[in-house]
Amino acid sequence: MTTARRQAVAGIRGWCAERNEDAVRTAALLISELLTNAVKHTYGDRVSLLLQPAGPVLRIEVHYSSPELPHPGHPDMNSEHGRGLLLIAALADRHGTEPRETGKCCWTELILPTPAGPGDLHPPPIECRLKDAVAAPTSSQKPEPPTAPLPHEKR
Repeated sequence: MTTARRQAVAGIRGWCAERNEDAVRTAALLISELLTNAVKHTYGDRVSLLLQPAGPVLRIEVHYSSPELPHPGHPDMNSEHGRGLLLIAALADRHGTEPRETGKCCWTELILPTPAGPGDLHPPPIECRLKDAVAAPTSSQKPEPPTAPLPHEKR
């Protein structure tokens, strides 16, 4: 999952060098929460992450095999789990779940700062497929060089 998140964050930064770093970190947290839920609740080994930028809107999609629709937890102060959907609802501009023939797609949309130029309006999407929580780039995607960990990550 760490590799997929780092590839995604590098892609977001690559789309527009002048993006607000707080927005990039928010996107990284949303990606982490969606991927964690998918890996935790999937019935198979097929999990994929798709980032689709369109102007200032970044759509983050995670596709996986579990047909069960997510529901927010009701954690108490001592609970170690159950806050993921609450975080997504608090941080995303929009979010939802769409049933699919092979499971579901959980998505969020985040409005990023306005792109710097016309080339930033429609960069190509980024897709990562995870197997056993390890990301592998698609054949049309070159692997990103390793990036420095985010401030809250350990090496």
